[in-house]
Amino acid sequence: KSDSFIASSYNPRMTAQASKLIRGSIETSDGKVIAQSKVNADGSVERNYPYNDLYAHAVGYTIKGMSGLEKTENFSLLECHSSFLLQIQNDLEGKKNTGDTVVSTLHSKLQEVSYNALGDSDGAVITMDPSTGKILSMVSKPDFNPNTLASNWEELTSEDSTSSALLNRATQGQYAPGSTFKIVTALEYLREGHSLEDPFT
Repeated sequence: KSDSFIASSYNPRMTAQASKLIRGSIETSDGKVIAQSKVNADGSVERNYPYNDLYAHAVGYTIKGMSGLEKTENFSLLECHSSFLLQIQNDLEGKKNTGDTVVSTLHSKLQEVSYNALGDSDGAVITMDPSTGKILSMVSKPDFNPNTLASNWEELTSEDSTSSALLNRATQGQYAPGSTFKIVTALEYLREGHSLEDPFT
């Protein structure tokens, strides 16, 4: 279980790393930055999600716990493999080093198409590369804006809330499987010479 222990937000090493490093960025496979850390004028660091709720469940969050890629790639985001000399220079100047960039398998265009296709419906959409199993898009609705998660936390987690917006239906939803056997019966129907244009003949 080493991977889950390393990625855990309760891992004291990760907590120590987070205080010394600026959390790395997360990108799509086609180069779009979907999570990044911004250093404010007063030196405080703020996690920012440029696409708001578009990647909410896939990327996750780092406030009030962790989820999504922010959790599974926590170790990589808090490890720095930049030039050793640059790290020394930053240390001497009192600057924090930046963690590694994580490049996901998500594709920005497919993510946008999946998000728009689901519309206002509750549910999930996943697009996969069948030859590799890579996740190209992952959408779950209802969703949330990770940029305003802290201010909306009480509302999202309230017992009166029925939306379950924090639930990633793509990975956490438990549903009865559809009738996959219908593919077999449809194939037999076609092999017997019937046409899909008039299924009742």
